[in-house]
Amino acid sequence: MCETMGSELELTIRDLGGKHGILEFLRKNVPELAKERILVPSIVFRIGDGINGRVKEALGLACEFFCTDNVVVRSSERNDYCGLIDAMPTEVGKLSEVDELIRRVKVQCRDPGIAAYSKQEGGYYDPEEVTISVSPLLTVGERTVVRGLVTEHPNLHGVSCVDLKYGGVNHSDIGDSFSCDFLNESVVVSNI
Repeated sequence: MCETMGSELELTIRDLGGKHGILEFLRKNVPELAKERILVPSIVFRIGDGINGRVKEALGLACEFFCTDNVVVRSSERNDYCGLIDAMPTEVGKLSEVDELIRRVKVQCRDPGIAAYSKQEGGYYDPEEVTISVSPLLTVGERTVVRGLVTEHPNLHGVSCVDLKYGGVNHSDIGDSFSCDFLNESVVVSNI
């Protein structure tokens, strides 16, 4: 673990991974987030497992509720909130392609490069401890997705990197991308 934290949260992260553990902890301990639809429902399972027809049906109902036929398949590991950020695989696509999306994420999670990167960051990584989630992909407008990420620069203390992409539902779709680095709330580098 990156640092000491509350035991319930720590146990949940150890069990489900950083991303999935934190989301599950919030769902359990701050139910109004789920009730207000701030947290999108997701199905979480171990890398060695899959999803059956009943689960796919529930996923389809969740997608219908959010007016989308697109899903996001994410992977999570217990260090992915403090050292494997951006390293854990994610796939986006149609609900009808969910089995293939899950298969691709599983293959990517077993890439030895992730373990090497985790070791370089001082962390531990075992692909057999990875969890996978499938959630409805929330879109803005017709086939438009806004993806963003804010991370602390790994080598420059106090520098935050902000990346924003407007584009189609697939990561391969061409779209407009913007990136800025901030130091003490001032833009340091930008491609805007």
